[in-house]
This record gives sequence, structure tokens and C-alpha cells, in this order.
Amino acid sequence: MQLLILVLLLHAILTADSANVSSTGPAPLKKPSHSVGLIEGQKFEANCSLSGITVPPEGLLIAWNWKVGNEYPVRLANHFSHNTQETVTYSASQFRGRLWVHIENSSSCVLTINPVSISDSGEYQCLINGNQELLLDVHIDRPFRNIEISYEPKNVTEGEEVTVTCMADGGFPQPDVQWVSEGQKVTREAKTTMNRSRDGSFNVRSVLRKDAKVGVRYSCSIWDRFTEKLLLEFVEPIPGPKVKTPLKEVTGILGKNVVLKCRLSLPHNNSDIMKELSIIWLVHDPTGTEKIIHEVIQGDKTLSSAKYFQRTKNFWNTFVSQGIADLEIQAVTIEDMGNYICRIKKGTELIGENFVELKVTSPYSKPVITYVRRDIHQHQVLHLLCLTQGGFPIGDIQWLGPGQKDLTDQSESHIKETSDGMYKMMSDLKIVVDVDDTYTCVVSNPWLENKETEVIAFVNKNM
Repeated sequence: MQLLILVLLLHAILTADSANVSSTGPAPLKKPSHSVGLIEGQKFEANCSLSGITVPPEGLLIAWNWKVGNEYPVRLANHFSHNTQETVTYSASQFRGRLWVHIENSSSCVLTINPVSISDSGEYQCLINGNQELLLDVHIDRPFRNIEISYEPKNVTEGEEVTVTCMADGGFPQPDVQWVSEGQKVTREAKTTMNRSRDGSFNVRSVLRKDAKVGVRYSCSIWDRFTEKLLLEFVEPIPGPKVKTPLKEVTGILGKNVVLKCRLSLPHNNSDIMKELSIIWLVHDPTGTEKIIHEVIQGDKTLSSAKYFQRTKNFWNTFVSQGIADLEIQAVTIEDMGNYICRIKKGTELIGENFVELKVTSPYSKPVITYVRRDIHQHQVLHLLCLTQGGFPIGDIQWLGPGQKDLTDQSESHIKETSDGMYKMMSDLKIVVDVDDTYTCVVSNPWLENKETEVIAFVNKNM
């Protein structure tokens, strides 16, 4: 019998091309050519392309097999195609009502299972007249509902053993469980058990025992490598100091004062401890180098860099009493833009740090609309010019015509940087004006919510 060479395409959410395989005689299961992960309830399709196939006189017999582990393969369906006649027989009761095989556009044979369940996981084999053309390793996953982590005893003290328990239920297949503490993997120190439920899903319980430390987190993650889904949770039995910047991005107005917020929280407020701390504000320069711009050492000494001299301040008493380490920068400039670091130290020991980005903007002036001629007549062609300046960064000019129709695409804009680093923008809109037409120029700054507008209306010169 003439060997058939087929290109088999798999469609399982994503479409992937399979390798060409051809063999004679009985078709033993070979190494899977694909490994695919699906979520329970989704639709699975496998597509055998028949394009370019020379059909032998006896017709085509397309068979689909399914195998789990070391069990003997189960025949799912036989699809016999001869001339215009097609016959399909199904033989797997587990898939009854969920599995279909059909020829699509005379060019491919499609196997569909909808919806899939976790018990459908296994190896799927496609045979064309006895020749194996595809062996697919399919993993049907049921996501774990949630992940919970807890610790005992609740009032653990530093140096005392703490038992951290991580649990997740109702998932399939067995996941990878990982533990991380102090930046290191400690999975081997944990004891993990996975119990099988009646519905085939797994319940995971993992226990880690460590000597508790102040400010140390214990993170547990559950990873499904087939669907690449990750669940992550952590606990911190003995909370340590936390440095937070409530706003990760702050926009200042050129020439105005701006406040970069920073907060320090301690497990137990203690003014004596606070007085031993230092506040250090730094900025990343364009080369990525950290430069100190403001430093308060235990409240006794305040240092500022030359660039920020007499332009920065914070409030030590407020820091001691409330943990507020805000930095005020006065008369901000465009050059002040950058990523700032709020760092808290005790001597040489780092307590914590966090980041905030400062943007500096300048509002654009109210736009002015002019036109090339003042003698306005009906149906006359005019050029409307909208001018605004003094803004930063580069903004946008929008034109609205009669009925608030957006005419911006019909305009031509020009942007120029002035000697002070600001931008001047002009937009030219060519129109055919009619009586009672109204045109609006809208100027926007991407870093500000407010927009500047100007309106020009045309009326009959005799009115």
C-alpha cells in the first residue's frame, strides 16, 4: 500500500504544526510530538490535514486512539471515507455526547471534544490507514481554587520556631510547590503532601518550620507548568519596619513646590528608636548613579547637594512622632525630573527604602486663534491658526468643527523648542467657512488633566 505523508495540524486553543511521520504495519505509540495544556471546560480540537493526499481505492480510514499512562490504548473513533460516503463509529463511552469527528471542507479530519474534563488527560494518537501521523500529550487542568497560608504560634517571638502551613484545594494535576525565605529557596526543608479527592483533583498541604526572624517573609507558590498558572501567598510572622511611598508617580508644576511622600512604619512605635534613624533621599542621575540630595542624620545634621541647596526640606519632629519622611522640593525645574529613593538607615544598617518618580510639567498658555484674512465671506477658504506656548512636555492640539466634528486629521501642526526648554505649538486648519460655523482649538498636556480651549465663530458681516 502506498505510504501516505500527511501534515497534521493541531488546534488546541493555539494552533501548532506537527512533525511529518510515516510508518508501515501496526502503529505502536511513539514519543508525543506535542504537549498541550487546557483548562477543564474548554474545547479541544485536533486537525488532520488531508490536502494533497492521494486516496487509495479502498478509501481512507482515520482512527483516533487515547491512552492513559501504561494502559492499553482505547479506540475513540473510526472515520471511514470512500468517495462521497462517510461512516463514523464511536467506541468510548467516557466521551459520549462530547466527542465528534468530521471531515471539514474535504481537506481535513477534525476531532473535537467539548467540554474537556480532567479525566480526558492522556496521549491522543491519530492513524491514517494504519500509519501514525500524530501522538499528542494532552493535559487537562483544573485550577486550584485558592491558596491559603498561616503560621503558629500567633505570638511567636524572634528565635522561636514558627510553623508555616500552605494549603490549596481542588486542583489538577499535581503542582510544583516552592518555598522562598530571605531570597533563598527552602522548598527542601518543607514537608509537602498531596491527597487525591474522589473527583480526581488534589488537595495540597505543605508545612515549613523555621526559626522566626523580625521582618522575614515566608512565601509559598503553587505552579502549574502546563497552563503556566501561578498562585502565590506569603506571611510575615514578626513584622519588620516598612518604608512605603504612597504615590509611585508625582507630577510637579514648573516653579512650584512639590512633596515626595515617604512613610516608615514600625511594629511598635517607639520615639527613642526613631531618633536613632537617618533619612536619606537620593536621585538616579541619567547614568543610573545614585546621588544623595538630602540627608538628615539622627535629626542633628542636615545635608543637601549643591543642586538642591536651600530647595529641599523635611520635618524631623513629624518623622519621629508619625514616621513621615516626606521631602519637599521648592521651585522645581525640568532638570529635577527623575527617580527618587527614600532610604531609612540605622547607622550603617539599612532599615528599608522605596521609590517615587517625579515628573515636572508646565501648562500651555491659553490658545489664540487667528486667520489669514479678516474680510470673511460665506463659502470662503480660510486658514485657521491656533498658537500656544510655554508648555512641557510636548502636547497635542485638537480641532473641533461645526457639530463638534473632529477635524484634527485635516490640520497640520508644528512644534518648536524654545530657548528655555519649553515648547511652542501651532496648528494650521484649512476650512471652507459658512455663516454661523464655530471652530474650537483644544490644547492638552499629557501630564495634566485640564485642557485649554479657544473658540472662533463666523457670522454674516451684515448682521
